[in-house]
Amino acid sequence: MSITISDTTPRVQYTASGGQTAFSVPFEFFADADLVVIKTSGGTDTTLSLASSPSSAAQYSVTGAGASGGGSITLGGASTNGDIYTIYRELPIARTTDFSASGSFPVETLNTELDKIVAMSQQLERDLKFSPKASASTS
Repeated sequence: MSITISDTTPRVQYTASGGQTAFSVPFEFFADADLVVIKTSGGTDTTLSLASSPSSAAQYSVTGAGASGGGSITLGGASTNGDIYTIYRELPIARTTDFSASGSFPVETLNTELDKIVAMSQQLERDLKFSPKASASTS
């Protein structure tokens, strides 16, 4: 699978209207399990569960894995007005492919590996934005 990784932060946040069940994911991800969905209601965070056929608002399904431009999540039940949904990509920081020293060269696999490296870099950039920082002039 080769996708184009756009220069988009791999995190989005929505404030739900009452009864809303669908939310766009405007960044690329490789598998359904790459997404984390957190519902914040009354100051309490709840991490939702991925399910192929969600049956409650505590579960969600995903479309668009492996597609350039992202996809969407759908809750298994209606949201409450004012709930905040945070969706972000969370890939394990690991190399998953090893290329042999001889034989055919799998270009498709290389493209996927490079896409994942860029995606991991975006995650690190996202995480750094939420970290305290010293100014560039600090000694």
